[in-house]
Amino acid sequence: MSCPPSPGANVPLEVFDRVKLLEKFDNDEEFFEELLDCYIEDVPKHLKGIEQSLAGQNYEEAARWAHTTKGASANMEAEEMRRLAFDLETILKDGQLEPCQSGFIRLRDAFQRFLVAVGRAK
Repeated sequence: MSCPPSPGANVPLEVFDRVKLLEKFDNDEEFFEELLDCYIEDVPKHLKGIEQSLAGQNYEEAARWAHTTKGASANMEAEEMRRLAFDLETILKDGQLEPCQSGFIRLRDAFQRFLVAVGRAK
């Protein structure tokens, strides 16, 4: 089963709003870099948690990982990541208890776009 499209799925979302994030922290570039480093280190752990939870059909745990990703992404002004994590969390919490690989793949791909946007793609 694949995830249904998000409401407004054809509307482009902001991958990353650097200006807005910097404004939150009084344009403190050093703090911004520290925050960015933490996010880039943590999100792969979140994605791995989602992937493993889905593989083990532990949908409650997958929803918690998606929730964690949603919050971290909101804090980073990574709107695309936030929205996709929200969508995945909602689908899982609404009882659509079949693995939702397409939602996970969209989230994983959005993280790659984020890395490109911040100049950290490998």
